[in-house]
Amino acid sequence: MKAYAVITGMIIAAAGIIAGLFTKDFSKTYWICGIAAAIGIVFSGITMGAFVGGMETRANYFSETKEHHQSRFSLTMLFFLFGLPNLIVVLAVFLIQMYA
Repeated sequence: MKAYAVITGMIIAAAGIIAGLFTKDFSKTYWICGIAAAIGIVFSGITMGAFVGGMETRANYFSETKEHHQSRFSLTMLFFLFGLPNLIVVLAVFLIQMYA
């Protein structure tokens, strides 16, 4: 299942690179890969519970079962692994443009 998330993220990253190469305008790469990376990282943060305070975190921790915690962590990793290739592409294109 995690391989599908990485493969899907890599396909979108490849589409962003191809769009940038064909149009010779890498702002399209930034848009495509940047939005995909942001979606992956934001949804990963939401499912992980990174955007809630201490009271909510404590309540969630004590009210969920071990199976629910494992499934939530698995979903968090899927979103993160989806966004990671796109984030790497955005950073690579930025650094290449900056130092080339």
